[in-house]
Amino acid sequence: MMTRINTFIILIVMTFITSCGSITKSSVFRPDDVRLNVGMEDLEYLGETEISVSYSTYLGFISVIDKVNGEDYSYMESKTTTFDSYMSGLLNGKLKKAAYKALEDFPEATYFIPVYRKTEADRLFLGREVNQVAKIRAYKFKD
Repeated sequence: MMTRINTFIILIVMTFITSCGSITKSSVFRPDDVRLNVGMEDLEYLGETEISVSYSTYLGFISVIDKVNGEDYSYMESKTTTFDSYMSGLLNGKLKKAAYKALEDFPEATYFIPVYRKTEADRLFLGREVNQVAKIRAYKFKD
């Protein structure tokens, strides 16, 4: 009787040890570091465009967009563009709604680089009127 219990306990311990002790090795088939050195001599300048957004803010948190790229803005027919990498931080907020103009003006471009971003605000009673302007340069790879 005692040997059956010892055998049963040994089998349970062995099963527990083998189930928890399995080690699998895996390898990743991609390099850890990839670099692409691109300089200005590798790019062809296509031109530049200016994008703008005019909006009003009331009570500090209610925001109404008035114009995008000089045209009246409609919430029903809005366009947004999100650029990858560092440019998404430079064209944040409401300027994303105006960035589509850069893609429409230069559809063959590979890179868009913002030159500057300017914000002008007129303070009103319990609100303000804001006008944001950004200039974007377009580049593509040389053939």
